[in-house]
Amino acid sequence: MVGTGVIILTVLWLTALIIWLFAVRIGGKVAFAAVGTFFLALIVTITLWLMPKGPLPEDNPDISYDTSYAGRVVLLFFCWLMAVLGLVTVALIQLFQQHQAVSIKTF
Repeated sequence: MVGTGVIILTVLWLTALIIWLFAVRIGGKVAFAAVGTFFLALIVTITLWLMPKGPLPEDNPDISYDTSYAGRVVLLFFCWLMAVLGLVTVALIQLFQQHQAVSIKTF
């Protein structure tokens, strides 16, 4: 089951990516709006990540701790970073690719 925060973050980052692609394509001062959407998405992500997930548990000596949590978070962040860098690379290649008009000859 996926929580509400994951859905919010997915929609937020997809919206930020789409706004970034359109803003960069338009160019000019509108391209700076892409930076604002990135920072807004980053602030919302950090805020949701740091919010408590529920009430704090009472002191119980029978609580077992998950020691691999930090490793999974680092791995998840690395995968997310590689996906974003891949999307940015593809967008930049498409943006700076030279487009030439090809004449169509009819006989």
